[in-house]
Amino acid sequence: MTSIIFDIHPEISIVLCTYNREKYLTKCIDSVLDQTFKNWELLIVDDGSCDLTFSVVNFYLEKYHNIRYLKHRNRKAALSKNAGIQASLSNYITFIDSDDTYKINHLESRLEYMQTHPDIDLIQGEFFSDEEIFVVDYFQPEKLLIYGTVC
Repeated sequence: MTSIIFDIHPEISIVLCTYNREKYLTKCIDSVLDQTFKNWELLIVDDGSCDLTFSVVNFYLEKYHNIRYLKHRNRKAALSKNAGIQASLSNYITFIDSDDTYKINHLESRLEYMQTHPDIDLIQGEFFSDEEIFVVDYFQPEKLLIYGTVC
């Protein structure tokens, strides 16, 4: 097997898992490109899409050396995220869903926080919507005791 050597050294790897989300991808990828922090790589993990996802992604692959594309058969989100983690080239990893967007300083603010708080290993994000959507985060500790997991 031949090794592939990438000539990039990103500080942050962004894992974007997608499945048949061609109509959302441009807005999502553009929000990554618009970041104030620029030393990142974007790993687009295609979970077996059968729409025009690759056509959308290929436009960016031809223009940006720090965007990579991985495709495999449909194996669901968790395995796609793991594939992105394994392919990452950085010390920091973040995720974006293919129908989401980042605020312009998303990466910069999170990296700054992580670097100034070395005792922190994980940051959880927030959800903002232009629409009137609100989902209550309902945590049930008793499920953790019974099932060993909340989900």
